[in-house]
Amino acid sequence: AARAARQTLYETMRGAQAAPVREFVELMEALRAEHRAVHAALQAGDTGRTLHGWVRELVKRVRLEEAVRAEHARASERAAEVRVDVLREFVASIGAYEERAWGARPLPDEEEAWEPPSLAGFLERVSLVQEDDDRRDTAEEEEPDRVTLLTMHSAKGLEFAHVFIVGVEEEILPHARSVEAAGGGADAVAEERRLFYVALTRARHRLTLSGCATRRRGGDVLPRQPSRFLKEVPPEVVEHRSGRRSSLSAEDSQAMKEDFFARMRELLAG
Repeated sequence: AARAARQTLYETMRGAQAAPVREFVELMEALRAEHRAVHAALQAGDTGRTLHGWVRELVKRVRLEEAVRAEHARASERAAEVRVDVLREFVASIGAYEERAWGARPLPDEEEAWEPPSLAGFLERVSLVQEDDDRRDTAEEEEPDRVTLLTMHSAKGLEFAHVFIVGVEEEILPHARSVEAAGGGADAVAEERRLFYVALTRARHRLTLSGCATRRRGGDVLPRQPSRFLKEVPPEVVEHRSGRRSSLSAEDSQAMKEDFFARMRELLAG
C-alpha cells in the first residue's frame, strides 16, 4: 500500500483503519510529542525533565523488555537475561550522557562551545563509540595474540575466548563504598552484582576468577575475604585451584621466574 501510494510506511500506517495499527500510531505520536517537550525543556536549561526518564517511559510503554526476553528465551533463560541487561545498560547510558553533558556546561563568564544534552547528541556519541569499537575489532583480528586490559564497564557488549577477572574480594567487588552507601543492604550491591554477571558472560571458553588471601596496606599485611558473589556462582561449573601447590622444586621455580623476566626485558627492549 505504501509503495502504491508512493508514501513512507509510517505515512500509510497513519491512514490505516486497523485498530492495532491505529493504537501503535497513536502511541508513537504521543511519544514524539513528549520528546519534543523534553527537548524544549533541555534546550531551555530545565534539568527537571530528562531524556533518561523519557526513554525509560518509552521502554515501559512499548513493553520492550518483555519483547526482548520473549524473543531470546527460546535460546535460553541466560541469553534472555543477558539481552535484557544490555537493554537496561543502554538506557542507563543515556542518563550518564546527560550527567556528563550538564557537568561540562561552562560558567556564565566562560565562552565555550557547548550544547545541552539531546537525543541527537546522544546518538552521535553512540555512533562515534561504535566506530572506535569497529577499529578495535579490526586491530584484534590483525593481532590475535595480544592481551586486552579493560574494566568491567568497558567490557559490555564484547566477548573473548578467555577472560580473567582479578580482585574478586570483599571491599573490591562489591566495593566497600557501595556496601556502606546503603548500610550494607541487598540493594547496595545490586548494581555491582549485575556488573559482575556481565563480566562473567564475556568469556566464550574459559573464565578465571582470582583474589588475594592477603594484601599489604600501609606496611601491614591484611587478610582478605572472597567476594560474596562467588557464593552465587553454580558450584558445578567451578574448578577450585586455591588449595593446590606447585610441583616445581624451589630451584626450578626460581629459574622459571628469572627466565620469565629475562624474556620480558627482551620484549620491552625491542
